[in-house]
Amino acid sequence: MAEPAESCDDWRLGLERWCRAQWVMLRAHAWIVHLPITGPPITPNQLAWTDRALGALRGTGLTESDKVGVVLLVANYMHTAARLTADLGEAASGESIAAYSSLLGALADERRFPALRTAIDAGAFDYPASTPEEERQFDYSFGLARILDGVAALMTQR
Repeated sequence: MAEPAESCDDWRLGLERWCRAQWVMLRAHAWIVHLPITGPPITPNQLAWTDRALGALRGTGLTESDKVGVVLLVANYMHTAARLTADLGEAASGESIAAYSSLLGALADERRFPALRTAIDAGAFDYPASTPEEERQFDYSFGLARILDGVAALMTQR
């Protein structure tokens, strides 16, 4: 199994690196996301990943309980994002997303679904034209950035 990302002095960059390493590992071993979760992390690899993530939060002013909460939140988000990607498989390809966008366009009546129609018309369900086909997959970075923004706000409160 891959090693967790190396530590870093910047907590946010450290967690982003940790997430990137986790993403690479989960994508390389997609079967992991389908294993039942029967308890907290107890294997040596799980403990190493947890330790590295907690280490990224050292010196942030968060309590140890807050740090554990942040790590569990981020790990759960990454696991869910990786599972969604694994489950979608080819359905997340550029061609399938284009077909989905067209289907949504046909199904979303402006009177019944006005907000959805606005998002469809704005291209919110499309990949940007500049995205190469091989990179057209689920991107966890938007959600991760929002989570880390919340962690930063929590640090300010502490």
